[in-house]
Amino acid sequence: NTNEPVSPPEKPPGYQDDIPWTSLADSPWPMYRADPQNTSRAKVYSYTSGMIDWTLKDSIYICSDLSIIDSTIYFIGGTKSDNNSVFLISLTAAGKLVKQFKYGVNNSECSTPIITSDGKIYFSSPNQLKLYATDLNGNPLWSIDNVDIGLSGINIDKEGNIYFTCLSNGSIKLMGIDSNGLEIFQFQMNDFVSGSLNGISFSPDGKFLYIPGKSKAVYAFDLTNKSISWSFGNRVPNSPIIVESNGNIICASLNQNNKITASKLSASGEIIWNYSVDDQNPEIDICLDKMGNIIFASNKLYSLKHDGTLNWVNEIFSGGLVANAQISVDLKGDIFILANSPNSSLAISYDRNGNLRWELDLGNQLKPGNKIIPVSENHLFVSGYKDKFLYSIK
Repeated sequence: NTNEPVSPPEKPPGYQDDIPWTSLADSPWPMYRADPQNTSRAKVYSYTSGMIDWTLKDSIYICSDLSIIDSTIYFIGGTKSDNNSVFLISLTAAGKLVKQFKYGVNNSECSTPIITSDGKIYFSSPNQLKLYATDLNGNPLWSIDNVDIGLSGINIDKEGNIYFTCLSNGSIKLMGIDSNGLEIFQFQMNDFVSGSLNGISFSPDGKFLYIPGKSKAVYAFDLTNKSISWSFGNRVPNSPIIVESNGNIICASLNQNNKITASKLSASGEIIWNYSVDDQNPEIDICLDKMGNIIFASNKLYSLKHDGTLNWVNEIFSGGLVANAQISVDLKGDIFILANSPNSSLAISYDRNGNLRWELDLGNQLKPGNKIIPVSENHLFVSGYKDKFLYSIK
């Protein structure tokens, strides 16, 4: 019967649905690790071939990760001529700098700007002990004093309230602030991490925050009851907590034999699966592609299926290369990673099946903390904390 409704094709197991987040700018990369669930997955296909399009060197320094809206790049940094003054800076996709709001001096590390759907930008400066809100032109809206917020610590709920862990008055706290700069609540917990690259993550419904601890891999915080619901695992430094569209949580921890273990947990904190490796790298990065594959880098590059079984493992780091920083993935599943050797720094891309797409030698100037971010259909950007360069790769 031609009048019968046609059912949409069935989604494969592990498929990651889009999570509507109306408070965020509609952009491939509007915040740290791309979204409130910390997936490090861009919302675009990145058809890159591994060639440098343009480079800014020496004339700038960068103190935060990049965020993107309408082909405009925002970051915290400065220029050589400004005597180490620090600005919220916008940069066109063609590499033209436009200085914005000057907020302090001393090129300290700053949090990644969050860009909202109503045209606000939030960022923090540990050096200034402040949280700032500006408009897209860099005009100040409000600020909060005496908050030492981690480099990746700010997140935003669906209503536009922002949350972060911070050191304030000698204690570590989780704080909530509304879009007008008014405090919603604070919760003291000295085992929460503040000042790392872990970040905090939201559940898909926005009712829970997942927070790394000094001793624990994950704390689940109930925003309705303002209380900790459960905790899990032993923390791995600088490893993110990722949340799937169905609410499951992916994290890294150390098991009883001190082996690095990637785990998938239910929203109630029950273990769904564990995958342990023999790697000795004390840090591990994770990202999640659209099909639910979990990619993580330690001493090797791994891809796990949604059920925790191995897709493939790549010995990329066996020849003296060291994973440099955050892994990113685009909508197609192409993987982007930076790696260092004693003599060179490489930007590398693999496809979803672990096949090398391209490799680009960037000389010997990348440092731990550098990032490679897919931001459009034909561009990536490589930048890093306190570095004096920015690469555009096509």
